Amino acid sequence: MRAFNGVAGPTRRTASNAAFESLNRTWAVEFGSRGERMNDVAPGPTSTEGVIVEWGDANGERGHARFAATRPLPKLATKTHIIKIWPPW
Repeated sequence: MRAFNGVAGPTRRTASNAAFESLNRTWAVEFGSRGERMNDVAPGPTSTEGVIVEWGDANGERGHARFAATRPLPKLATKTHIIKIWPPW
């Protein structure tokens, strides 16, 4: 995950990912003392307008092809996928 591997370019997204991971770990410790669990949803690369712009082509196809070549499951998450699992109740 880019939050832990320095990558030039997506500074704001990388910083927000790192902050989210840190907050989740902190809450896990705080809430764990009360017997509560803390989980996060981190789907990895997600097809959004920002990703398409970052990949530098009109609809993200070249970037998606480069991404797919490096993953065992060559599929990007979509905003719809994430909405379907949150909230869990």
